[in-house]
Amino acid sequence: ISVNKDIEQAHICMSFPGCSLLDDSRYALLVANNIIGGSMSSRLFQRIREKSGMAYSVYSYVSSYFDAGMISFYAGTMLHNLEPVKTMMIDELDKVRKDGFTKDEFVQSKEQMKSNFLLSLESTSSKMSSIGKAFIITGRVRTEDEVLSLIESTEYDDVAKAVDEALDFGRCTFGVVGRID
Repeated sequence: ISVNKDIEQAHICMSFPGCSLLDDSRYALLVANNIIGGSMSSRLFQRIREKSGMAYSVYSYVSSYFDAGMISFYAGTMLHNLEPVKTMMIDELDKVRKDGFTKDEFVQSKEQMKSNFLLSLESTSSKMSSIGKAFIITGRVRTEDEVLSLIESTEYDDVAKAVDEALDFGRCTFGVVGRID
């Protein structure tokens, strides 16, 4: 899908089916997300923003709902960088599918997720939003120890399986907004 809009930047978003909020395998997808585009040390951020300087913003995120979910990859760039950025995004996702992650990336991602989760508990609004969403959708709220345990018990092979299931280009939705034809 493309939308022609008279704005300075071009916005790219690629989304793939993910995991529902009821599916504990979403923790594996969250670990993968963190490695691919979920932080400043992620592959997409380092390659597209830091090394190439071709995007103002580049990141990925996982959205989970009652019976569905998605993992999305976003970049905001100048129009003349649109094709190279799109190519780099697809290339990085393809590398992840074919080659996986290093053990160091895997361990670092899990540690960062645990730290981010604990830090999120310091924000009253973040904590209340998380509790409310969990209770409305699942009927229960996991304890801090349960969440940390689910992150910690995620294995490398779980992440590889989640990536293989999610990053299927045949099921990708791709959108671009900007001054495009």
